[in-house]
Amino acid sequence: MKRRTFLQLSSTALLGVGNRRAEPSYRIVSAYKPSLHPGMPGPFPGQVVSVRSARCIDEVKDEVNVAVVREMMDRGMRQLTGESTVGGAWRRFISPTDTVGIKVNCVGRPKVVSSPEVVAEVVRNLTALGVKPNQIYIYDRFGERLHEMNYDLHVPKGVQIHGAEASRGSIRHYDPATYVEVDFFGEDDTRSEMIAMISKFTKIINVPNMKDHGAAGVTGCLKNIAY
Repeated sequence: MKRRTFLQLSSTALLGVGNRRAEPSYRIVSAYKPSLHPGMPGPFPGQVVSVRSARCIDEVKDEVNVAVVREMMDRGMRQLTGESTVGGAWRRFISPTDTVGIKVNCVGRPKVVSSPEVVAEVVRNLTALGVKPNQIYIYDRFGERLHEMNYDLHVPKGVQIHGAEASRGSIRHYDPATYVEVDFFGEDDTRSEMIAMISKFTKIINVPNMKDHGAAGVTGCLKNIAY
């Protein structure tokens, strides 16, 4: 699809067609009460740190350089927080008592995924702060796709790996009493239920990847964590 056509379709969806509402009507159902101290937008709202290195991937061998990935992530965390040490940077967000969910995205496997090396480095920093492996959960929507990525081979024993759907359409691991109902463009599936285990997390770390999506367009952090 040409870019101009895509933009035209996007504008049509936003402004409404015929008698459709310009803004969709949301119905939110939840037994949870709003937090007095919301975690978002967080201490650094709107700030983005970019780190890069030509050495992070050996394109000939198709191998990730773990040491370079570690240096890049360390540099990025220190730059974001202004802390002089990596441990100090992570302590801005995480404490040893936290139960941490790491949201990955594996739908574009085997290449367009949340990198196991990046996820492993996140876990390493969490355990260095004193977070026990059994307090860390790597999770995604589709269990089969999640387990194909073999995250368990990259993280310590005890880290939980959880897929909300054992097969497409299964709802056993969703919270049926917590959902948003909204019709964006006449799609068949209008209800988005929360993954039940999210209620036990005190912190969520989102590890998205850049890809396209038929409904959302270019996906990223917001689509990744909402789905």
